[in-house]
Amino acid sequence: MRKLLLLAVIWWVGISGELGAQCTYAINTMDPFDSTQIVSVEPMNIGFVIPSAYVEEDGELKMVEEAKLMFSYTENDSIASFFLTIAALERDFYQISDDQAIMLMLNNGHIIPLLNVPDRGAFDEQTNMRLYNHVCVVPIDVFYSLTYHSIDKIRINYKGYKRTISLTPEQKTALQSAIRCVGQAAELYPIKP
Repeated sequence: MRKLLLLAVIWWVGISGELGAQCTYAINTMDPFDSTQIVSVEPMNIGFVIPSAYVEEDGELKMVEEAKLMFSYTENDSIASFFLTIAALERDFYQISDDQAIMLMLNNGHIIPLLNVPDRGAFDEQTNMRLYNHVCVVPIDVFYSLTYHSIDKIRINYKGYKRTISLTPEQKTALQSAIRCVGQAAELYPIKP
Protein backbone atom coordinates (compact mmCIF):
# COMPACT_ATOMS: atom_id res chain seq x y z
CA MET A 1 0.00 0.00 0.00
CA ARG A 2 2.83 2.40 0.84
CA LYS A 3 4.48 1.72 -2.51
CA LEU A 4 1.24 2.46 -4.33
CA LEU A 5 0.78 5.72 -2.41
CA LEU A 6 4.41 6.69 -3.06
CA LEU A 7 4.01 6.00 -6.80
CA ALA A 8 0.82 8.09 -6.89
CA VAL A 9 2.57 11.03 -5.18
CA ILE A 10 5.59 10.80 -7.52
CA TRP A 11 3.26 10.67 -10.54
CA TRP A 12 1.26 13.72 -9.34
CA VAL A 13 4.40 15.74 -8.60
CA GLY A 14 5.80 14.82 -12.03
CA ILE A 15 2.59 15.86 -13.82
CA SER A 16 2.30 19.11 -11.82
CA GLY A 17 5.95 19.99 -12.45
CA GLU A 18 5.61 19.15 -16.14
CA LEU A 19 2.62 21.45 -16.57
CA GLY A 20 4.09 24.37 -14.66
CA ALA A 21 7.62 24.18 -16.05
CA GLN A 22 6.66 24.21 -19.72
CA CYS A 23 4.12 27.02 -19.64
CA THR A 24 5.39 30.29 -21.05
CA TYR A 25 2.75 32.80 -22.07
CA ALA A 26 2.79 35.67 -24.53
CA ILE A 27 -0.11 37.20 -22.56
CA ASN A 28 -1.60 36.22 -19.21
CA THR A 29 -3.39 39.21 -17.83
CA MET A 30 -6.58 40.46 -16.22
CA ASP A 31 -7.77 43.94 -17.21
CA PRO A 32 -8.60 45.82 -13.97
CA PHE A 33 -11.15 48.06 -15.71
CA ASP A 34 -13.49 45.50 -17.25
CA SER A 35 -12.25 42.20 -15.71
CA THR A 36 -11.36 40.72 -19.09
CA GLN A 37 -8.92 37.83 -18.77
CA ILE A 38 -6.68 37.12 -21.76
CA VAL A 39 -4.32 34.14 -21.95
CA SER A 40 -2.22 33.32 -25.00
CA VAL A 41 0.87 31.27 -25.78
CA GLU A 42 3.63 32.41 -28.10
CA PRO A 43 2.90 31.77 -31.80
CA MET A 44 4.52 28.58 -33.06
CA ASN A 45 5.56 27.39 -36.50
CA ILE A 46 3.54 24.55 -37.99
CA GLY A 47 3.99 22.59 -41.16
CA PHE A 48 7.23 22.60 -43.11
CA VAL A 49 9.60 25.11 -44.68
CA ILE A 50 8.38 26.11 -48.15
CA PRO A 51 9.75 28.33 -50.94
CA SER A 52 8.23 31.80 -50.98
CA ALA A 53 7.61 33.96 -54.05
CA TYR A 54 10.53 36.21 -53.02
CA VAL A 55 13.77 35.77 -54.97
CA GLU A 56 17.03 36.48 -53.09
CA GLU A 57 19.87 38.48 -54.66
CA ASP A 58 21.68 35.24 -55.56
CA GLY A 59 18.63 34.00 -57.49
CA GLU A 60 17.47 31.51 -54.83
CA LEU A 61 13.90 31.51 -53.56
CA LYS A 62 13.58 32.63 -49.96
CA MET A 63 12.48 29.73 -47.71
CA VAL A 64 9.75 30.49 -45.13
CA GLU A 65 7.67 28.66 -42.56
CA GLU A 66 4.43 27.28 -44.00
CA ALA A 67 2.20 28.67 -41.24
CA LYS A 68 2.09 29.89 -37.65
CA LEU A 69 -0.45 28.98 -35.01
CA MET A 70 -1.50 30.57 -31.71
CA PHE A 71 -3.91 29.21 -29.08
CA SER A 72 -5.62 31.64 -26.70
CA TYR A 73 -8.44 32.10 -24.20
CA THR A 74 -10.50 35.12 -23.24
CA GLU A 75 -13.14 35.64 -20.58
CA ASN A 76 -15.32 38.65 -19.87
CA ASP A 77 -18.13 38.38 -17.30
CA SER A 78 -20.04 35.23 -18.24
CA ILE A 79 -18.67 34.88 -21.79
CA ALA A 80 -15.54 32.78 -22.21
CA SER A 81 -14.01 31.12 -25.24
CA PHE A 82 -10.89 29.49 -26.62
CA PHE A 83 -9.48 30.63 -29.99
CA LEU A 84 -7.17 28.99 -32.51
CA THR A 85 -5.49 31.48 -34.85
CA ILE A 86 -3.69 30.22 -37.95
CA ALA A 87 -1.56 32.55 -40.09
CA ALA A 88 -0.93 30.88 -43.46
CA LEU A 89 1.02 32.11 -46.48
CA GLU A 90 -0.56 31.59 -49.91
CA ARG A 91 0.81 32.33 -53.38
CA ASP A 92 -2.55 33.48 -54.80
CA PHE A 93 -5.60 35.44 -53.67
CA TYR A 94 -8.32 33.18 -52.25
CA GLN A 95 -11.69 33.80 -50.69
CA ILE A 96 -12.89 31.99 -47.62
CA SER A 97 -16.41 31.75 -46.27
CA ASP A 98 -17.43 32.51 -42.70
CA ASP A 99 -18.63 29.01 -41.90
CA GLN A 100 -16.72 25.88 -40.91
CA ALA A 101 -13.88 26.36 -43.41
CA ILE A 102 -11.16 25.16 -41.00
CA MET A 103 -11.02 21.48 -40.03
CA LEU A 104 -8.73 19.65 -37.63
CA MET A 105 -7.77 15.98 -38.03
CA LEU A 106 -6.84 14.45 -34.69
CA ASN A 107 -4.48 11.53 -34.07
CA ASN A 108 -7.50 9.26 -33.43
CA GLY A 109 -8.87 9.99 -36.92
CA HIS A 110 -11.71 12.30 -35.85
CA ILE A 111 -12.26 15.40 -37.95
CA ILE A 112 -13.44 18.54 -36.16
CA PRO A 113 -14.80 21.53 -38.12
CA LEU A 114 -14.32 24.96 -36.51
CA LEU A 115 -16.21 28.20 -37.06
CA ASN A 116 -13.91 30.86 -38.43
CA VAL A 117 -13.83 34.57 -39.20
CA PRO A 118 -13.31 35.17 -42.95
CA ASP A 119 -10.12 36.91 -44.04
CA ARG A 120 -9.19 38.39 -47.42
CA GLY A 121 -5.47 38.19 -46.73
CA ALA A 122 -2.84 40.91 -46.84
CA PHE A 123 0.18 41.19 -49.11
CA ASP A 124 3.43 40.37 -47.29
CA GLU A 125 6.41 42.21 -48.80
CA GLN A 126 8.93 39.89 -47.11
CA THR A 127 7.65 36.85 -49.06
CA ASN A 128 5.70 38.34 -52.01
CA MET A 129 2.78 36.18 -50.86
CA ARG A 130 -0.59 36.79 -49.23
CA LEU A 131 -0.85 36.23 -45.47
CA TYR A 132 -4.22 34.92 -44.29
CA ASN A 133 -5.22 35.02 -40.60
CA HIS A 134 -7.84 32.41 -39.78
CA VAL A 135 -9.39 32.97 -36.33
CA CYS A 136 -11.44 30.00 -35.14
CA VAL A 137 -13.67 29.61 -32.09
CA VAL A 138 -12.85 26.42 -30.16
CA PRO A 139 -15.82 25.10 -28.12
CA ILE A 140 -15.09 23.76 -24.62
CA ASP A 141 -15.75 20.14 -25.61
CA VAL A 142 -13.27 20.45 -28.49
CA PHE A 143 -10.74 22.03 -26.09
CA TYR A 144 -10.92 18.97 -23.84
CA SER A 145 -10.51 16.69 -26.88
CA LEU A 146 -7.40 18.66 -27.88
CA THR A 147 -5.88 18.18 -24.42
CA TYR A 148 -6.15 14.42 -24.90
CA HIS A 149 -5.69 13.95 -28.69
CA SER A 150 -3.04 15.78 -30.71
CA ILE A 151 -3.74 17.57 -34.00
CA ASP A 152 -2.24 15.70 -36.98
CA LYS A 153 -3.38 17.94 -39.84
CA ILE A 154 -5.22 21.20 -40.44
CA ARG A 155 -7.38 21.68 -43.56
CA ILE A 156 -8.19 25.18 -44.81
CA ASN A 157 -11.09 25.20 -47.31
CA TYR A 158 -10.83 28.28 -49.49
CA LYS A 159 -13.41 28.77 -52.23
CA GLY A 160 -12.11 26.55 -55.03
CA TYR A 161 -8.91 25.48 -53.24
CA LYS A 162 -8.09 23.19 -50.32
CA ARG A 163 -4.88 23.51 -48.28
CA THR A 164 -3.67 20.84 -45.85
CA ILE A 165 -0.98 21.59 -43.28
CA SER A 166 0.64 18.51 -41.72
CA LEU A 167 2.29 18.85 -38.31
CA THR A 168 5.58 17.16 -37.42
CA PRO A 169 5.69 14.95 -34.29
CA GLU A 170 7.53 17.72 -32.41
CA GLN A 171 4.94 20.31 -33.46
CA LYS A 172 2.08 18.02 -32.35
CA THR A 173 3.62 17.63 -28.89
CA ALA A 174 4.41 21.36 -28.54
CA LEU A 175 0.90 22.37 -29.64
CA GLN A 176 -0.79 19.96 -27.25
CA SER A 177 1.39 21.28 -24.39
CA ALA A 178 0.47 24.86 -25.34
CA ILE A 179 -3.24 24.02 -25.36
CA ARG A 180 -2.92 22.43 -21.90
CA CYS A 181 -1.00 25.49 -20.63
CA VAL A 182 -3.72 27.89 -21.77
CA GLY A 183 -6.33 25.65 -20.11
CA GLN A 184 -4.29 25.60 -16.92
CA ALA A 185 -4.06 29.42 -16.83
CA ALA A 186 -7.83 29.58 -17.45
CA GLU A 187 -8.30 27.11 -14.55
CA LEU A 188 -10.09 24.65 -16.84
CA TYR A 189 -7.30 22.05 -17.05
CA PRO A 190 -6.62 19.60 -15.56
CA ILE A 191 -10.18 18.70 -14.71
CA LYS A 192 -10.69 18.79 -10.97
CA PRO A 193 -13.18 16.38 -9.36
